[in-house]
Amino acid sequence: MAFGMQINSARIRGSKFGPALVIETSAASGGYILGFRVDPEERLHELFKEMQSLHSVFSTNPIYGVEFEVEEKPAPLEQLKQPRKMDDVEIEEDYSSSMDAFAAYYAAVNKNQDRPPTFSKELGLAIESLPDGFSVGDLWYILLRSTSLVRVSARH
Repeated sequence: MAFGMQINSARIRGSKFGPALVIETSAASGGYILGFRVDPEERLHELFKEMQSLHSVFSTNPIYGVEFEVEEKPAPLEQLKQPRKMDDVEIEEDYSSSMDAFAAYYAAVNKNQDRPPTFSKELGLAIESLPDGFSVGDLWYILLRSTSLVRVSARH
């Protein structure tokens, strides 16, 4: 049996039914006043003494939740560090195709007006129609190049 510290008091009081165990809870747990009639009366006094004993034990050494014991001490951080490994990568820089696509896209005829919108299956939304020979992938590559991101491929 375990009960929390929400019990303000427990006592034996007289009632219209005879002696009763009265438990008063704190306002945080509802502020209830609970009365229990226990027969025979000797059992009432035994129960009250047991409640006082348990309350004393749990007040001295409360249980706040799950108890656990640490069985082994974790290793120090210095022992857990891994040596740094250099990746064997090569940065491929192919400016020619991205610059060609970029220049051709912006050198389109009738730049004074926007191209009509069309649905892009790749993006799932409407975009300005692309000039012939261009794909959404080409435009993403231009974007990646302009933000200084590069393609990286591992050496084999």
